[in-house]
Amino acid sequence: MNSLRDILADLRSPRALPALSYGAVIGVLLVVIEISLASMVFSGPLAPLAARGAGLTLFGAVAMSLACALFSSFPGLVSQPQDAPAAVLAGAAASMAGALALAPAQARFATVAALMALACVGMAALFFVVGRFRLANLVRFLPYPVVGGFLAGSGILLGLGGLGVMTGVGAGFETLGAYFSWPVARFWIPGAAFALTVFAALSLRPHFLLLPGAIVLGLAGFHAWLLATGTSLEAARQGGWLLAELPAGGLWPALGPADLAQVRWDVVLAHAPEAFTAALLALLGLLLNVGGIELGARRDLNMEREMFTTAGGGLLMALGGGFPGYPALSLSLLGPRTGVASRLIPLAAAAVCAGVLLAGGALLALFPRPLLGGLVLLLGLLFVSDWLVGGWKRLTRVDYAIVALIAVTIVHSGFLTGVGLGLGLAVLLFVVRMSRVPVVAWERSGAEAASARHRPVTDRVLLRSRGGDLRIFGLRGFLFFGSANLLGERVGGLLRGGRPPRFVVMDMAGLDGYDISAVNTVQRMAQRAQATGAVLLLAAPPRGLFGLLDANASPEAMAHVRPFPDLDAALEWAEDRLLEEEHSALGAAGHARRDALFDMAADDVARHLEEMERFEALAERLGPALERRELASGEELFRQGEDPHGAYMVLHGALAVMATYGQGAPQRIRSLGPGTLAAPMAALRAYVAPGTAVAEGRTVVGRLSREALAHLEEADPRTALAFHKLVARALGRRAEGR
Repeated sequence: MNSLRDILADLRSPRALPALSYGAVIGVLLVVIEISLASMVFSGPLAPLAARGAGLTLFGAVAMSLACALFSSFPGLVSQPQDAPAAVLAGAAASMAGALALAPAQARFATVAALMALACVGMAALFFVVGRFRLANLVRFLPYPVVGGFLAGSGILLGLGGLGVMTGVGAGFETLGAYFSWPVARFWIPGAAFALTVFAALSLRPHFLLLPGAIVLGLAGFHAWLLATGTSLEAARQGGWLLAELPAGGLWPALGPADLAQVRWDVVLAHAPEAFTAALLALLGLLLNVGGIELGARRDLNMEREMFTTAGGGLLMALGGGFPGYPALSLSLLGPRTGVASRLIPLAAAAVCAGVLLAGGALLALFPRPLLGGLVLLLGLLFVSDWLVGGWKRLTRVDYAIVALIAVTIVHSGFLTGVGLGLGLAVLLFVVRMSRVPVVAWERSGAEAASARHRPVTDRVLLRSRGGDLRIFGLRGFLFFGSANLLGERVGGLLRGGRPPRFVVMDMAGLDGYDISAVNTVQRMAQRAQATGAVLLLAAPPRGLFGLLDANASPEAMAHVRPFPDLDAALEWAEDRLLEEEHSALGAAGHARRDALFDMAADDVARHLEEMERFEALAERLGPALERRELASGEELFRQGEDPHGAYMVLHGALAVMATYGQGAPQRIRSLGPGTLAAPMAALRAYVAPGTAVAEGRTVVGRLSREALAHLEEADPRTALAFHKLVARALGRRAEGR
């Protein structure tokens, strides 16, 4: 097993001693925490059972720490039964105590322990399902400032908790005065001095031996002070300098097979919802803590593996009656933040907890409270330094404000409220920022964009003259209520103008998706188009959008909306309508309008005739080198992805070049009429056709192969040069998009 090899390698590493010392310190903290949690669950009428309850919680700490040491993807990860599930189970235990008021103490203890075990089983099942279906990676979607605020808030609470460990007085506004009185200050001043000194040393010259050395010096200094002042251990304990709440004897076994007969399963089942709630809280806590550990340790964890590891630990805990838990954020980062990440840390922590569980905590009672609280305060200082001090330089001002607000809210109202507020602010900020990103990638008039269909020179001139009647919008990104509203205002402004366009084309091929608000915006655009007589053309609309629009808009408005498979089809349809109007007007206007059209098109026609004359002359000069071929309507000349092995001169008729992308329908990417070249590059080198060339009506082409061109360059260099110029002009038009 890789984990066992890692443990053996860590034992031979120079970091073995620091890792074991960290694990021992963490084990002491776990003992104190788990005994406190047992007192919280077994309180009130159940208070006499608190010592036995501590056996359950300490067994849970041993089980989860061992699971982490052997199976976690992150060396140094420490798991424990946690306070959030314990709070839920404490309420359930109080209710159960009332229901079992007349039952023997053994029955009450066994029934509460059974509920705790049920919560562990529920947690294990939930974690297994989440890990099996790879849902744990949802934590990756937590915004960076939210996780940062979570860590900053954790740091502040750790600092306050460290002061509470030193003094035995909860840190808060109501106890602020007490902290400045000497009876309390004498406990926290040395612990705070220890934390600040180690923090400064780690900031200046970080080294993995620094913290273990400081712990040893702190312990030695404290007991030297006791000797110098003649203070006995008992007096120090009575004075509040040493841990006093640790059990003197072993706490295991706390629960045996015979206790199962004492369980009131009807009461357990009545409180099953609380057990499931505790499991859900454990899931949320794991996701938040693992995300924070990743950010604090600056490395990724295998989320599925952590789910399965915690699920296995939960099943093991259920055997001993523990309650749900998950990785501890602060304890897991103690080693990595000071340069030591080792599986020896959770292993040593489990050994300390197991020692207290089996033999009692007399030895741990030698550990001074100021030193223990100073370590917790040190962790808090590291988090606060990272996010509330260093974050000012690393984050934008808005993101920093979110981090600070989350931290303050966590301290005031708890983790769930703080993280919920942070997520709400992050979503709101995302919406505001995304609303500022224009969904319109480009906007053009009909004079600047045209379909790929080949049209006569006079038609092209007419379409340019009607360019203001056609407006094209290229859309990109996600069309939602923010970005859609900006688009609706732009199109609405155009349609309300003095000379609104006849056709508004929306190229939606670049959209990633849309929401129902976007459908409402398109519906309002359709209603505006109906009012002005315009037509809204939707090119490549996302799946389902047109159907939703049809279901919401009136039939009168939908008469002014048309879907098309792609932009080229939409442009061709709009151009055909404009040309129909122009040709009809020309037929009814008489000579004056036709003469005006001739004047407009004269230069273009002249240039076209010159080009056709040169083209036809070149085709004649090529003679037998040009292989002529006649195509029927719809016949293919070459296929997409194939090498045409030469360029084709279109002598008569027209070719449409159709391309297919993915699973979509073929799209026309180019239309070639007389005087143009198909696949010009294929005459110069090996070439892969980007589309399939299909004849539009009867078409005559002439092919000049690469071999024929090479022979022509030797036999008739002037004609070959003229052909090369034709290729260069064709490629130039392609580059210009013509």
